[in-house]
Amino acid sequence: MIPFQPHDSDKVRAAITRLKVFQETHSLEGLSVRRMIEEGRKY
Repeated sequence: MIPFQPHDSDKVRAAITRLKVFQETHSLEGLSVRRMIEEGRKY
């Protein structure tokens, strides 16, 4: 076990913002997450 450590709200908000920017600038080019999951299950 480790002692409780409160979350740093500023770091959490910054990470969420970076993820949103990444999402806006990167595309799956027509693929859906569902389709990728199904493809991965084939093997």
